[in-house]
Amino acid sequence: MGENKNTTLIDGGRTGTVVLVCSDHVHISGFTIQNSGSDEYNLFDAGLSIHANYSDIFNNNVTNNNNLGIVIGVENIHLYHHNKIHNNLVSKNDDTNIWIEKSDYNNVSNNIIFQSNTEACICTRYSHHCTIENNMILDSPYGISLFVGSNATVVHNMIKNCLITGISLDNQHHNVIGFNTIDNCTYLPWMGDGIRIEYQSSENLIIGNSISNATCTGIWMYSSSNNNIIEMNTMKNCQYYGIYLSEACNNNKIFHNNYLLNTPANAYDVCDNLWDNGYPSGGNYWDDYTGIDADGDGIGDTPYNIQGGNNQDFYPFMEPNGWLNQPPEKPTIEGPAKGKIKVPTEYNFTTTDPDGDNVSYYIDWGDDTNSGWIGPYSSGEKITQTHTWSKKGTYTIKAKAKDSHGNESGWGTLSITMPFSYNIPFQHFWERFFERFPHAFPILRHLMGY
Repeated sequence: MGENKNTTLIDGGRTGTVVLVCSDHVHISGFTIQNSGSDEYNLFDAGLSIHANYSDIFNNNVTNNNNLGIVIGVENIHLYHHNKIHNNLVSKNDDTNIWIEKSDYNNVSNNIIFQSNTEACICTRYSHHCTIENNMILDSPYGISLFVGSNATVVHNMIKNCLITGISLDNQHHNVIGFNTIDNCTYLPWMGDGIRIEYQSSENLIIGNSISNATCTGIWMYSSSNNNIIEMNTMKNCQYYGIYLSEACNNNKIFHNNYLLNTPANAYDVCDNLWDNGYPSGGNYWDDYTGIDADGDGIGDTPYNIQGGNNQDFYPFMEPNGWLNQPPEKPTIEGPAKGKIKVPTEYNFTTTDPDGDNVSYYIDWGDDTNSGWIGPYSSGEKITQTHTWSKKGTYTIKAKAKDSHGNESGWGTLSITMPFSYNIPFQHFWERFFERFPHAFPILRHLMGY
């Protein structure tokens, strides 16, 4: 433990690795660790090198090292695990700032990491089950690079001004890349991607990321990267498509994303992928969609065409984030299709809300009267309402539902017939008569509504 991380220095004098940890359960905090390396280049020279398990590295400055800033693992030796690197300032190292090599279950969190001079702020290689979260990553060629591995969790990182790629996955599987903010990847028109998924990366979940101001794409997928889910991301102001898929990237599911102000178009796909999650879950929001929503369910009535091939989003949303609170389903109406005028008749109304919100109902009885908004009721709860018609005729009962956020469903309908009912003193006589003789006088029964 150093007295003050800004004034307590461990300086390697450019003579190899500065601090080498070879025992388990070592805690290091409160130092500036600097000036590793030598005239003879060694990839694994580092400011801090961990060849152990359960290390806790926190509250340090690791800076100005000739090769790596912090490294867990060494080449040809596998599995240093459960090390934690957190709350450090790691910056201005000539190669990668934090490198994890052939080591699993390590955690990199709550660090400020910037100005890797030639490579990435964080890189994992041949490693699994690593967690990279809540880091601020700035001003480097690459933000986070995952190379050959699986089951990483990369969440809630702020990545800004990483010129070539914010987050890249190369031969990676079963990872969660979620809720990261990636801004200003601006190297060259054909480089500068928010997230790049390549070289047979599969079954990854890319969820909830905000990607903006890339000179290339928001998300670029190529080289047989299949069976990934791209969900709830926003791609904005990217200069070469919001998302781009090529080179046999098939069976990916891409839905509940926002595409805003991307040029020359929001999406390009020459492969075979699914661009919506069915109805009513829906597809994506496209700011250049020109269709209409005649039934008011928040989803466009015509598909959105994806450039490059024959793919379509069959259920495009009319508003950004439309999936976050979806309207209730059209109500179902149950009750008799035939009744008597001036006699109260009961009908049941039911709807479900995809988000589980409470719902209110508006019922138009078809005779120029309505219920107004009644409720709220629980989603899925069956309610019963009674109405009396005063004139003979055919009517259409219509009902719609509204959730607690004000989102309205389409109309549910039921057509009914109200035959004439004689209002005479001896009406009860006829009722008893027809009950006793159910097959007598069929024409008279029809006229009297029995």
